[in-house]
Amino acid sequence: MEAKGSLKYVLIVALLCINVSCDQISKKIARDRIGYHQNIRFGDHVTFTKVENSGAFLSFGQYLPETLKVIAFRIFPIIMLIAVASAIVAKRRVSVLSIVGVGFFVGGGVGNIYDRLTYGAVTDFIRIHVWGFHTGIFNMADVSILVGCCLILLDYSITMVARSTHAERIH
Repeated sequence: MEAKGSLKYVLIVALLCINVSCDQISKKIARDRIGYHQNIRFGDHVTFTKVENSGAFLSFGQYLPETLKVIAFRIFPIIMLIAVASAIVAKRRVSVLSIVGVGFFVGGGVGNIYDRLTYGAVTDFIRIHVWGFHTGIFNMADVSILVGCCLILLDYSITMVARSTHAERIH
């Protein structure tokens, strides 16, 4: 199913607003109610632990020189998010799944970039542990980015299978 015209723009803006809002509201609650490195168990599998991450996912690049961190974690992501959003807006035929994926991806990116520009670091506060597997500490923007990437890859896979099936029918 494809989204056309103004529906595409409305869907993108709505998803951006929803993702950024959920991210920023959850981070505000974490900043206000969780102490640094305090562990609050939520059920058997989730722990809330507030940390400020000046690097990227799982603190990658946290110890880079400040100039490189500005380029790698502020300027480059802004350019990439603008490029991805522009590409999806400029494309005539776009599936709803791709729009949703891009909305999540860009929304999560905007949430983390906002933190970097406003606070100098990203607030992470969620850790999951299931069956001996432990994640790093992350936030809702990271979840949005991951969900967005998965939806975009799913859409790409569906498109490739459809094209392959169509090509087989022609031959």
